[in-house]
Amino acid sequence: MYLKEEINYKIRKDLSIYDEGIMESLFMEVVNEKDKNILVGVIYRAPDSDTKRSIESTTQITEKINLENKKCYLLGDFNINLLRANDSDISGEFLDIIYSFFKPLINKPTRIKTNTATLIDNIFTNVFDNQANFVNGVLCADISDHIPIFHVHKMNDKKLKQK
Repeated sequence: MYLKEEINYKIRKDLSIYDEGIMESLFMEVVNEKDKNILVGVIYRAPDSDTKRSIESTTQITEKINLENKKCYLLGDFNINLLRANDSDISGEFLDIIYSFFKPLINKPTRIKTNTATLIDNIFTNVFDNQANFVNGVLCADISDHIPIFHVHKMNDKKLKQK
């Protein structure tokens, strides 16, 4: 995760997780003087790791975030194919947890191989503002085996907007 030096933030160790070989996360809280603070979390779940353990950790994180009633963005490589939610118990369970508090911003495949396309990278948010205030999607770029994803949100705070 990268934040400009000028942005006032604090690391949220209580939300950040390091479970070796399973899942890693890093959370920052961006101070927003004109509105609620914004939580930004980056999550990586190792492929072929203990999905149940990572789903339990994700549940704990999302429930804690919900109790704080702050705007939040969860970004990451979850390595759970959301395109298979209807025919995979793991994908369905993961989405049930996420949909309890968040909505996905990416709905196109983020990893494409010769014979497969998966949606394993995403941005989830509990910000349900006017959709005219943001844009998100996938970038067609051959810089990785994952397609880059993005989200740009227009901020109300003039100081944050400039940064």
